[in-house]
Amino acid sequence: MLLTDFWGNTWDLTPPAQPYPRQVGLRLKEISGLAGAPFSFTEVAGVTTDGVLVTGRKDDPNTIKIKLWVDYPGGGPDAVAYLMGWRRALGRGLARDVNTPPLQLTVGETGRWQDVRLLSADAEPDLQSIASPGGMALEELTLRSDLTWWRADPIVRTFTGQTAIGSATVPNRGDIDVWPQLKLTGPITTPKIGIAGELISLPNLAAGQWLDIDADPDYWSALDQAGNDRSWDIGIRWQKQVPANTENAVVSVTGTGITAATSLTVTVPQYFWAAI
Repeated sequence: MLLTDFWGNTWDLTPPAQPYPRQVGLRLKEISGLAGAPFSFTEVAGVTTDGVLVTGRKDDPNTIKIKLWVDYPGGGPDAVAYLMGWRRALGRGLARDVNTPPLQLTVGETGRWQDVRLLSADAEPDLQSIASPGGMALEELTLRSDLTWWRADPIVRTFTGQTAIGSATVPNRGDIDVWPQLKLTGPITTPKIGIAGELISLPNLAAGQWLDIDADPDYWSALDQAGNDRSWDIGIRWQKQVPANTENAVVSVTGTGITAATSLTVTVPQYFWAAI
């Protein structure tokens, strides 16, 4: 279990294989919140309704509660400084800038991770215990991921030339249907592209030109090789996502003038209900 802190440093929370002799570091005692975020239903009920009609599901943020030991055998001033350095590393819930999360928690066994923020910690660090010769203090903290899902590194597939592009498929090993990112490099004339038979028209691309598209409606963008916005040149957006739990989602592509230099790169985000 790894925690990337407010400053970008990594703390290993995994208990050591051999507890003795004790080493300086963090030692995970308890953790909850790995099995998935809570959810609730939107329901309609009335005097003539037999039970309720479920109209949707609301997925909540994920809350992770951690208890861990801060170990510093021998105690003393250095132990106090170590404990306070750990506290400082947690930040105060907000990110340093828009490009970095406040914190990131990664489960080493699966490689899945969540961007999290500090929601709460013990009101006061146990300075007396860490400063004593035993050099050990118990810390309790609560982290929250604003996004419900656990994530893993995206799956990236590149297809080059007529045959490969014409038979392109991509996996999505996650639990959630996702919007792909598509990078199409010319030459190709009257291109159309989509998932599972959906075809959306794109502008013509000469050799060396490309379009880099994020099909997610929340992050919709289409940039060309010069960094110019071309979303206006596409018009309608995609309606079909890459389905969850599949190895061969079809990427539909049509167009003429395809050569060995034509390529398509598809990036499929990986979202999971749980950390394990």
